[in-house]
Amino acid sequence: MLSAPGAMYARPMTMVTTYSNSNGKFPTAYGNVALLDCNYFLGYIYDYLLNDYINTLPITERLAFRLAVL
Repeated sequence: MLSAPGAMYARPMTMVTTYSNSNGKFPTAYGNVALLDCNYFLGYIYDYLLNDYINTLPITERLAFRLAVL
């Protein structure tokens, strides 16, 4: 787990389009489905890890973590 229980990381996203019918691509049992571009999503994860989460680590572990993530 990356953060303390109950902590949240929020990032604004841009909605490009919506669909009124899934045309069989997603089962209706899934309910609402969001599609994320993996290039942007991974960028958000790295941004969080290298700018927010790393500051919660002890100073002695920060350099090793930064090298592991890159």
